[in-house]
Amino acid sequence: MSIDRGTNIDGAKTTVNINTDGVPIDMEARTRAYKPENYTTRVLVSKFGTPKIAKDMEHKYRERRPMANWTTVKTAQSAAASTITVNNYDIIKTDVVLWVLRDGEKLMQLLVQDASIDETVAVVNFTGTTGSGGLPVATQVGDIVVVGPESHAEGEAVPAAYSNISVTQRDYLMQTDRAVKKTDIEAHIGKYDDREKKLALDLIMAWVEENSKINLAMYLGTETKEATSGDGRRYFIKGLIDRITENVDDYAGVGAGWTVQGLQEILRKTQDDTPAGGIKFLMAGVNMNNAISSWPDGSIRVDPNSKKWGIQIRIIQTQYGEVGVVYDNVLQKRYGLEDRGFILDSAHMRQMNLEGLPMRAYYNITNTRDIHNMEHAISGTYGTQMGLNEAFAQIKGIN
Repeated sequence: MSIDRGTNIDGAKTTVNINTDGVPIDMEARTRAYKPENYTTRVLVSKFGTPKIAKDMEHKYRERRPMANWTTVKTAQSAAASTITVNNYDIIKTDVVLWVLRDGEKLMQLLVQDASIDETVAVVNFTGTTGSGGLPVATQVGDIVVVGPESHAEGEAVPAAYSNISVTQRDYLMQTDRAVKKTDIEAHIGKYDDREKKLALDLIMAWVEENSKINLAMYLGTETKEATSGDGRRYFIKGLIDRITENVDDYAGVGAGWTVQGLQEILRKTQDDTPAGGIKFLMAGVNMNNAISSWPDGSIRVDPNSKKWGIQIRIIQTQYGEVGVVYDNVLQKRYGLEDRGFILDSAHMRQMNLEGLPMRAYYNITNTRDIHNMEHAISGTYGTQMGLNEAFAQIKGIN
């Protein structure tokens, strides 16, 4: 076999005809890692308060609400009728006062006179010096019936007691794992960036990637608990799209843009029947954020306390208080969520983990016999608890 003596060249050596293995590469020492801020909601919720430490992957709690004090007419009755037919009759008791309203006008005041109440409630006209007779006005389906206090007659016995009970709610946690791995040879060859040599950059990027996926699960997750797809039970969390069912505004077909009035109306719905104390945050998607940017100067100001939350927050002042606006860049066309926005309440939402198993990094998890590989992992449990659905809102369909 002949000896390779290299290629003979005529004329000058150039960068084209030399042996380039002998030329140093102009390489910066640190890799420029792309680390997008794409788990904004995950970061914000983690700052809402002390994480909830669960004892089981199915975390249960109870909610207690005041009894409702309004219903609607189910079946129309003519004037002079002695009954009124309503949808939710279990909130009505004998001797309580009812007001019937339609289109913002009060039609009549009635007194319940019924010892055994069902959907057809016996009533009398109750106004001025009148405490008898039928309905002064005919009712229509959908009329609002507001339930007032008991009007006690002098000398009567105390009426029968009644109250309501708490409601059991639940939230699932999920467990998630992610590993990064390299061989001993790859780890010992020369590197411009020692973070790559030590698996550090792989672990950093894995942390970013997995938190981004958890952030998406906080919106898109469907509550799941099953034991058929694997060797053991598997859980998955419920996202905000499925969670927020009480206050949902759909702007599909309404037209372009979103106004201050639209924000004020949905914000009002989150405050009318909920306890005070929480800070409202609007997680704005692309379309909503673009609409807000077109509002008049002075509508929005930067929150000087943004550092407290770890993300940029802008404040909108409304008739129903302040709301912090946060752009979450997963609410974009790439994920089909560009038309969405969500109002969260800091007092009624917490991140959760199973006791002893928060999301964290594990180093050198390689089997002791595997001397040729090095492996790190991210593992842990995660969930969110969201109580009092009325304090939250979902907006969709914004063009």
